[in-house]
Amino acid sequence: TLDMTPSLWASLLGYNDLVDFFMKEKGEIITVYKNEIGMTALILASLCGHHEIVQKLVAGDYANYSVNFICHRVMTALSFACAYGHLDCVRILIQVKNIKINASTYGETALMIACYENNVECVRCLAQAEGIDINAVDLNKRTALMSVCKTGNV
Repeated sequence: TLDMTPSLWASLLGYNDLVDFFMKEKGEIITVYKNEIGMTALILASLCGHHEIVQKLVAGDYANYSVNFICHRVMTALSFACAYGHLDCVRILIQVKNIKINASTYGETALMIACYENNVECVRCLAQAEGIDINAVDLNKRTALMSVCKTGNV
């Protein structure tokens, strides 16, 4: 079984009222706790597109720390939001101070992931983000544009 606390379930399922309750009662615990496979409340909310919960979680004192957590799939909250096309989550996450917007997971940046998954609006949003490196290369020395041309996406 996965080590899922009630706060992680609330974030995964989009239960805003419960997330509010846990944030008031537990504070930093909800924002920094990881289960056994490294999933945080922020990663789970981003994975499922619960942008209101993402906004709450990044507003806390620990957001600058937890926004760059990496789970068992070697992905961040931003990577998941890009993979599943959750534009509202992407917009929120790229505004967090200290986010590693060009962080690489298996050599793939969030921009590359958005390109691979053909999430055009996420690509546009990231391409305009402050600090984005559109020329970052993956492990095969390909940029996001090179990969898009090869796959025919975006």
